[in-house]
Amino acid sequence: MLINLHQLKTAGKSLEGIFYRNYKEKLFYLTKKYKNSEKIHIKDMYKILDQKFIKNELKNKKVITGHMLFGAHKKLPEFKIKYYSTLRDPYLRAKSYYFYIMQYNKFEITKILKKNKIKFEEFCDFSKLSKKKIKKYGFSNRAIEEIRLIVNNGQTRVISGNTKLSEYKSYKLAKKNISKYFISLGIVEMYEKSIVILATKMKFKFPIFLNKVNSSNSSNFKLDSEDKIKKKFYTSNYYDLKLHREYSLKIKKEINKRLIYYNLLLAINKINSYFQIIFRQLFKKIIVKLYLK
Repeated sequence: MLINLHQLKTAGKSLEGIFYRNYKEKLFYLTKKYKNSEKIHIKDMYKILDQKFIKNELKNKKVITGHMLFGAHKKLPEFKIKYYSTLRDPYLRAKSYYFYIMQYNKFEITKILKKNKIKFEEFCDFSKLSKKKIKKYGFSNRAIEEIRLIVNNGQTRVISGNTKLSEYKSYKLAKKNISKYFISLGIVEMYEKSIVILATKMKFKFPIFLNKVNSSNSSNFKLDSEDKIKKKFYTSNYYDLKLHREYSLKIKKEINKRLIYYNLLLAINKINSYFQIIFRQLFKKIIVKLYLK
């Protein structure tokens, strides 16, 4: 069984779409299991697996995906578990998260950010604040947990499975977990290459439809003094940046070992995705015209 640790704003929805097209009823969405899952702490999410009726349901599953920390395998000793997760440049991830969430007034975090007129630079500076200081803005403990996973080496902490460790110890534990339990790690900036590596190891059906969903197009937002903001943020997210760079190099090396094979798969997937997108858009237009008639 594969457990996908769906990190916030790392193309997780797109990956879940690929999982669905390959596994369908054998895919288990942990985060979607409860209507109010957004209120459950991410560190507690995999505790849902303790429930007997869910364990029975998992007998026929091959992939579990959801917003959770590393550690779900401890709840499933009867399964042979491997993990997967996708990393993203920590600054670009924070920028994508902020501008995505600011589009929707339904989120508690959005409401408080807008109420306090918190700009992106100030949001990035939350990396230097204690939980107590962030709470003064009016955020719930659950919201603070989510924010800190964005602005304070959160990707490393998710993979370590322990948000209470120091940044260095969290990084060391994350590396140990990756070495022992992970089938692979993906990189958002190398998304297509990451997918073909995972697909080869998991024996997905080819060609693969690669699409992007829940994109905020944050790169379109031009900020004053962005280089300064980015430099400060990298300093506060040193281990996320370090992990991201290390595994970007690993993907490059893995691709280069079987360059012709992977380049062929990448080309096939790209052509397939291009025509599927065109077909889907055309199909939607036809449906809309028929509906309006």
